[in-house]
Amino acid sequence: MAVCGLEPLSLCSAAVVPLCCDAKTKLAQTLNDYLPTWVVDLPGRRDYDRDLADWRREVSELADRLGRHTGHPITRQSLRQSVELYHARAEAFRALYNLRKAYPHLLTGRDAFLVTEASFSDDPARWTDHVWKLIRELEPRAKDRPAPPQDFVPVVLTGAPILWPSWKLANVIEDHGATIVADTLCSGTQRLFDPVQVDEPTLDGMFRALALRYFSASICPSFADSSDRIDRLLELCADFKARGVISHNLRLCMLFDMESARVRQVLRRKEIPLLAVQTDYGQEDVEQVKTRVEAFLEMLR
Repeated sequence: MAVCGLEPLSLCSAAVVPLCCDAKTKLAQTLNDYLPTWVVDLPGRRDYDRDLADWRREVSELADRLGRHTGHPITRQSLRQSVELYHARAEAFRALYNLRKAYPHLLTGRDAFLVTEASFSDDPARWTDHVWKLIRELEPRAKDRPAPPQDFVPVVLTGAPILWPSWKLANVIEDHGATIVADTLCSGTQRLFDPVQVDEPTLDGMFRALALRYFSASICPSFADSSDRIDRLLELCADFKARGVISHNLRLCMLFDMESARVRQVLRRKEIPLLAVQTDYGQEDVEQVKTRVEAFLEMLR
């Protein structure tokens, strides 16, 4: 089964669409004209007594569909191997994350995004191996690296995902002298940070752990209450000593746009500057984005 990412639809045998917003709902209808499309109904709340059980059924039904479609039903052994594989991947990513936290000027945000987004298409074991190689290469540099210069401007990036090659905002930020030291993007840190924790290695127990990981660890604004998302943002600002936050509000993505007002209120109380940039994946407004980002960074300096 091909993965529907940047590859043409002709390379895909099926598509899985999470119903996290209205746009995704209509996307599923459109894709269904071209290939089998399955929707996954995400909970809008985080009620562990009611919503978690519904989400657990969605995960089981998706696994059953995948097994029938590919001709390879998911077994206890195959699922356990997969959980261990991705647990190792999360361990490697956490090690890189902690190295960046200790030495925030050691790696640019774009380099970190490149590493993270390579995991979308790379073999998990190969990706994990190369991340450990990168860590071993960076550790000696970290010990010899001087303190960050006075004009070092660490910022945290939040909001809608930024996907290669559409790195317009990331390019503008770092081309103007700032460094993206951390992020809350679902295409970035949040995707790899939390591994599946299995307490009971039965098939049902592993499905339960899988469902719980994507229920409790998610900070997606599709949840009615996204307080944990703002808490995570404040935590990152403190851990990485960020001077400010830049929010990527993707045009027509109402979830992040509507949430930005509350984010601004919380950050203002904490005296953390915020720049909200509403844009899209095109290049038409790049000069406007440059002007706003440059002014914000000058204010931080």
